[in-house]
Amino acid sequence: MSANDIILVIVSGLGVIHGLFLAIFLWSYPKGNSLSNKLLSALLIVLSFRVGKSVFLEFTNTVDIKIIFVGLSAIMAIGPLYYLFALSCARKSFRLERKHFLHFVPALLGFIIGLQFEEHHWETLPIFLFVTLFLIYYLHLLVYLLFTYRYILQQKKEGLRDEVFDLLRLFFYGLLAIWVVYVLNLFDDVVPYIIGPILYSIVAYVISYIVFRRNYIQKIDQTKYKTTPVTVEQSEQVYNNVLKRIVEEKQFQNADLTLKSLSESLNTSPQIV
Repeated sequence: MSANDIILVIVSGLGVIHGLFLAIFLWSYPKGNSLSNKLLSALLIVLSFRVGKSVFLEFTNTVDIKIIFVGLSAIMAIGPLYYLFALSCARKSFRLERKHFLHFVPALLGFIIGLQFEEHHWETLPIFLFVTLFLIYYLHLLVYLLFTYRYILQQKKEGLRDEVFDLLRLFFYGLLAIWVVYVLNLFDDVVPYIIGPILYSIVAYVISYIVFRRNYIQKIDQTKYKTTPVTVEQSEQVYNNVLKRIVEEKQFQNADLTLKSLSESLNTSPQIV
């Protein structure tokens, strides 16, 4: 191995090591939102595993095909973890339920599929199959990233604190940058494969610096909403709509009526109602 290769291994591996140590730290970190810390820890572990596979693949001539496709399946766990992390940051009352684990079914299926591959499949299976798998893995992550960012923007309009919004947006940009590079890696003559792990190292250290510099982790557990600005016209409109629901539609007879259900029927925030 040349001196340049050794330097590349060190630089690309630093992000993986940093991510694992930070994951261990966050898992037991007593401040901030405990659930958010653990979800972020799990996200870092998955990212480190995925990027670590890339480093190993770049500098090793013989890599079992199972390792390659099991590593690829980890991509389908990144999006759900980011989405659940966003939910835990935006909703203080958020708790993990059984339905949330359904998000990881594709990753589990990808893991099982990866274990079925053998070396001879490179030559015996059609290239179309491998292309389809790559598209599914990477599109799955992109859809989750865009869907989560849309959710974050909606929460911002409803009063999500600036610090929490900035944190979630920061992770979105970081994950999107990594996604773009790995997609370009599919065309090895465009972007060298090692660029992905190197970018991850840069993103990991930059985001870590910003997060701890601005004390974002502790701020997640603070009150979600700031005062929601409401104009006089908006206030009168909401009042008239509420009056219509309560009196004209006789919702006062509805024993299940709550502030949340009322605000949802009006398509507005509970803070405004």
